[in-house]
Formats: sequence, C-alpha cells, structure tokens
Amino acid sequence: MSNRGVGIVIGTKEATPFEFWFQVHDREIVKVDDIVIVENKKEEGNQTITIKFYGIVVNIIKGFEGVEFHSWNSKTAEGVIPYVLYHLAHVKITRIIPDNYDIPPDPGSEVTLITNQEETNIATNMDKKQNLVPAGILRNGSIAYINWDFISGKNGAHISISGISGIATKTSYALFLIHSILYSQKLKVNKHNLRFIVFSVKGEDLLHIDKRNTEFSAERNLENYYRIMEIELTPFKEEDTNFYLPLKEYNEKTNEFKPYTHERIDNYQSENSNTKIYCWSIEDFLKEELVKYMFDPEDREDDNFIFILNHFSRNLREHARIGNSSKSYFEIRSNNLTFEIDSLYSNQKITLQDLEKKDIKTSLSALLEFVVSYHNIEEGLRELYRIFIPEKAPQQSVNKFIRRFLVSAKEINSLITRNQTKRIEWQEKKVSVVSISDKFLSFRAQRFVVGSLLSEIYYKKQETPYTVFIMIDELNKYAPSTGYSPIKEILLDISERGRSLGIILIGAQQMLSQVDPRIIVNSSIKINGRLDPGEAENKFYNYLPREYKEKSKNISSGTMIIHQPDISVPLVVQFPKPPYATRKEEAELTQNLSLSQYIGINSE
Repeated sequence: MSNRGVGIVIGTKEATPFEFWFQVHDREIVKVDDIVIVENKKEEGNQTITIKFYGIVVNIIKGFEGVEFHSWNSKTAEGVIPYVLYHLAHVKITRIIPDNYDIPPDPGSEVTLITNQEETNIATNMDKKQNLVPAGILRNGSIAYINWDFISGKNGAHISISGISGIATKTSYALFLIHSILYSQKLKVNKHNLRFIVFSVKGEDLLHIDKRNTEFSAERNLENYYRIMEIELTPFKEEDTNFYLPLKEYNEKTNEFKPYTHERIDNYQSENSNTKIYCWSIEDFLKEELVKYMFDPEDREDDNFIFILNHFSRNLREHARIGNSSKSYFEIRSNNLTFEIDSLYSNQKITLQDLEKKDIKTSLSALLEFVVSYHNIEEGLRELYRIFIPEKAPQQSVNKFIRRFLVSAKEINSLITRNQTKRIEWQEKKVSVVSISDKFLSFRAQRFVVGSLLSEIYYKKQETPYTVFIMIDELNKYAPSTGYSPIKEILLDISERGRSLGIILIGAQQMLSQVDPRIIVNSSIKINGRLDPGEAENKFYNYLPREYKEKSKNISSGTMIIHQPDISVPLVVQFPKPPYATRKEEAELTQNLSLSQYIGINSE
C-alpha cells in the first residue's frame, strides 16, 4: 500500500521542532499511533535542500468551529447555527533529516501517512542500525524494532517491563523478546554465546515452552505476523532449552530424586533429558555461605541480627569439614564431640543424654537450637556456642535469630541434601527455565534459589565467555525501593556493572515505583503494558508523554509501549500469540508421554 496524503500542517497552533498539529482531510481516517512524514524544501545558497519531518500521531481532536457557547451545540447539530467541523491530529516528531535542521515544519505542508517498512525504519531511527530485535507490530503493519546494542551492553543494557498483573502480559512479552532474539533472522549476532536464565514463578506455565502451541492457528494470520518479523515458527528448541525443577524428596538408599511438579513429567533421571532437578548439598550450603539468602529483608534492619548472621555464616564455613566415612557429609567438632550434619532441618531434637554418644547425627537447625539452649549448662558446648554466636550478641537478638533460622530452614529443607549436588547448569544450553513455582515453594525458598544462583553467576561470570540474560518476575520483591538484602546488592551491582561483565537483567514488576531507582535508571529499555491509574502518574514513568500515560491506563492485553534511547517517542506495539506453549492446556503432547503422565494425574 503506497503512502497517501492525509492532511496539512496548520498554522493556528504553533509548530516546533518537537511537535506539530495537522488538519485531517475530509473523508480521511487518521488514528493514534499512525506514522507520518512532512517534506519541506529550503533554499540555502545555490542549493535546494529537502527537509523531512517524521512523527507519530499521539492525539486526535474534533469539534465545532465558530460555535462560541456550549449551549449552542444542540442548535448547531440541528443546523440552526452555522459551523465548520474541525478534525486535528497532534504529532510528536521522532526524527528530522538532515539531522542538523532543528526547525519546525511549515504550515500548509502536506502530511503523508507512512505505510511501508523502509520509511517506518527511518521514522523510528532504525534504518542504519546493524542488529535489530523484532519487538512487535506497529499500527501501520510494519515491524517495530529494538536496537540490540542497547540490550546487549554495547551502548546500554537491561530491560524493565511493568504493568498490572494478568493484563499487562509482562512475562509473556519477556519470553516473546527472548524467542525473537534467539530465532529472528534479523538479528545477526553470535547467538551461541547467549545464555538466558528464566525464573518461572507463577505456577508451571513456563515449563511447556519447548512444546508446540496447539492454539497457534493460521486462521488468525499468526504465521504471517512471524514471517513479517522474520522469526522462525518454532517453539523453544529442545537442543536450546533445559528445565530445572526443585527437589522435593531424595531417597539416599535408592538414589532416587522426586521433583516438585505436577506437569513436567519427563524422564528427569536420564542424563539426556532436558528436564532436570536442582538441589544443594550441605557442603554447598556451608562452604558457599548460602545461609545469608534464607532471611527476609526486614530482618536486616536489625544491626544485631546482621552481626549474628555474619558471624554464624563465616564460622560455619571455616569450622565445618568433610567427614571421614565412605559417604561424604559435613561435621562440626568441639571438645571431643562430633556433630554430623545430615540435613538443614528436622523435628528430632538433641538431648543432653545424646552427648554420651560422642558422634551425633543431627540437623543444623537442631544443633543450633540445642547449643544455644544448653551452652551454659554443658561445658563442652561453650566453644561451639562461640562458633555459632558472637559473645557480645544481645540475648533478644540471639533468640530472634534462632526463631527466624528455624522457620526458614524448614521451608528450604527439601532443597538441601546430605551429599548430593545437582547444579543448575546454566552454561549448558541457551535457555535455562528454573522453576521456583509458588505452587510448591514459599517466598523464602524462592528467594533462596534466586540468591544462590545469582551469586554463583555474578561471582563466577569472569570464568565464562557468555553474555547472560537473567529474567526475574516480581523484581520488586528482590530489589525493593527501600531496605537491603544480599540479593538486592547483587541485582544493583548487575544493573550498574553488569553491562561490562556481560550480565543483563530483564526485570518484570507490577509497579516500577516499588523497584530500587538505581535499577530503573540503568535500564536502557523501558516497557509497560496497562498501568494502574495512580501508578501511571508516578515520576518513574516520566519517560511517557502525557498522552501515553493516559493510553497506558486502558490498553488491551497483548499491547506494549516501548521506550528506547534511539527514539524520543515511545512505540506502541502488538505482539502475536507465540508458536510455543505457555500453559499446559496449549502444549502439544510428545509421543513418549502418555496423557495421564503429562497432565500429572498421578501427581500429588
């Protein structure tokens, strides 16, 4: 479809190098988000220079001209009072070519609607970019792009996605971008060195993205959308994707693992399966000081609590050692007493009579509770108490630490085994979906998994050649606008230094205002779906012009607003239903699984 004239720049409203209004021609339909161009010719010396003004329609108004009072409207409509109908469109200028002509367009100039991809790329400043990520479809049917250089860390990094839960489709859009990056022919970079870690929080929906979406239908013209965007019509490929499920139960005698899942029933015992289980051993827990990821951020507001935690974590690492039995375990020794730590939490208590055994098999929580309770009674426990608890710690803070530790240890106990480690091998494939489903794990357990994996990636990243993308939903829970936690510290470091380290954050949250401002500031790409009306007025959305804030309050699901450094005006895009399944009901069953296995009829 060729470009066509739809109006003229008016002179009754001021035109500037940033915006102008135009009168819409009779019988023409102009819509918000349409892209337009105005051409002016200027004589400069002996040359005639063509100046092109590109812009996006952000608002449209109509009214009666020549009608002075509101009460006259009915008479005007009846034809009693003469009038002229005005129909005006407001345009925000996105680009002026040549770029050294910061002048307004001339009143009376013809305004032309852009309907082709080539000029759309010029209008959105994507015509000379080397690497582009298809980000959706614009109003005129052309592709919207995001400049890869502002995602990958070359010129900027990090993506922030905000919006109301269930409507803004934040997670769906983040997955769409990841799929686009991996399988778009437009992005010609070395994708073998890209790694994506996706934390799956809500249910088990993301555990099916390697399956074809049975609701993907050619009848809806979906295939055409993907052809236009040059994205392969494929689910996330099995050779590119691993799924990691949290350990629910481990049988040491039979060496059998049972994961938390109702839906991903694959042969996770097989080395060739892309469905795997993750857990940490007691050795990991103690040696890597993972205890610091067990507690709520609110606990860290107490300086004495932090004092005890740091002492406890550091000394456990220094004093715990591998036992001498045929099976590895960790033990702590004190005054001829040996405590074998075989789990993080158990209901079984230690008694004073147990000290006669010399070698005591117990959980870390039971040992901690026992030592704090009896160190003043039993001489042999005093040295151990000093290992666990600093001498000058107030008793009230000690009691608080014990209470919090017992609660947290119970909630993450299933993730810690006596001697088995099953790492999340995020370097193995391009996409690692890590299930921390709220169906199975408490938020404390979710936080423990996120913190433990983030610390491993962040502190060992220099050992790998990959660019790592970390997708976290509900980012406000891990990096809130106030307070401190070790996870937040890592996320802040990633937002500020991750670009140079090759670690990129894709964060999603309902409210941008609830995330630490330093993460917001360092996000080159800001995206939002529908926003709560009150939230839309927050200062953190000042990247949205007034018209876009109003639009954000009622846009439909599947529509996103993208702000990026290459263009001064946000782009409103729609993204189609994906070819991969995002929930169990959509997933095409594989031949090696029965229906009853797949839907988890036999699961708890």
